[in-house]
Amino acid sequence: MANSEKIEEIKQSIADWESKHDSGMNPAIVEEILTKLNAELQELQG
Repeated sequence: MANSEKIEEIKQSIADWESKHDSGMNPAIVEEILTKLNAELQELQG
């Protein structure tokens, strides 16, 4: 998978998890996942 595709996939995943956070899903779990996704996104973007 090309980096640009992976970046878009991660951005979509972040949006999905933010939505779950807003709907009241366990905030600690969501925050941990968002932290990991954002770190992966930063790594891919350089």
